[in-house]
Amino acid sequence: DFKEYHLIILFGFTLIIVVIQIAQAIWVSKRIETFKNALKKSEIKFSRYNEMQIKILSESYQLLSDFNESTINVTYSELSPEVLNQRAKKWFEDYYNFQRHYSRNKFIFLSKTKVKLSVIFGTFEKMKSIVKMEQDRSKIHYTDESGDVQFVGDYQDLKKIYVELNKLNKNDTIRYTLSNIESLKKDIEEYFKNLEG
Repeated sequence: DFKEYHLIILFGFTLIIVVIQIAQAIWVSKRIETFKNALKKSEIKFSRYNEMQIKILSESYQLLSDFNESTINVTYSELSPEVLNQRAKKWFEDYYNFQRHYSRNKFIFLSKTKVKLSVIFGTFEKMKSIVKMEQDRSKIHYTDESGDVQFVGDYQDLKKIYVELNKLNKNDTIRYTLSNIESLKKDIEEYFKNLEG
């Protein structure tokens, strides 16, 4: 009798332990499955965010390259008034394209680039003033049939433009603008280099 009770108790404990282990295994597998699903969702979100960031930064690089080229082209000193006016229009177009692109996609830009741009846009605005003044200066000149540039404006207006250009430190502003564009492009290049591994 005593042996039978022991066997029944032992069998009962074994059965309880097996049931507890099965329940535990089911509970753990459900938790793992839930965790896997959550991980997969965050992985999908992260990869979509990366895709968006790659797309936006690629577009940014192209816009900065256009802007860089326009800045170089608009700063040549020996330009006819007509050519300068044409290049100034292109400069404004490239500048506004980049500015609009940034304001629409600011959320996806790298943090250090956002910090840089908050300072750099001040230089770009100075450059914008310089390009506008150069454009105004070109409007009071024209190229005659023999290719000579003729002045057709008021000397006071011309003097005022030169005074303003000096205040803006034209040469320094041009240099800072070009180096800032290059710095932004390098940040983007660095981002893509890090993606490679």
